[in-house]
Amino acid sequence: MKNGDEPRLTVPRSAIHTEGAESYVWIVRDGMAKQATIVRGREIETGVEVTQGVKDGDIVIVAAVVALKDGLRVRTDQSGSTFGKTQTAGTK
Repeated sequence: MKNGDEPRLTVPRSAIHTEGAESYVWIVRDGMAKQATIVRGREIETGVEVTQGVKDGDIVIVAAVVALKDGLRVRTDQSGSTFGKTQTAGTK
């Protein structure tokens, strides 16, 4: 890392949804969709830094989330899911 930058947990901008003052993403936990409230950090080239709400390795659903609700069973294969693409949250 250059200039003392620490690794940052990032998610794509398209994965973040907002209702009022609250931001959230959809993650896959135990084979089910779960809405996870997040705290946004800086906007960076690779997406948006997330300081709370998801952890490194969480599977974040990034597409076709209109049909999702908490507890809905989903199937993922890292190239897509029943309801759209997924991406593993990670540090950049």
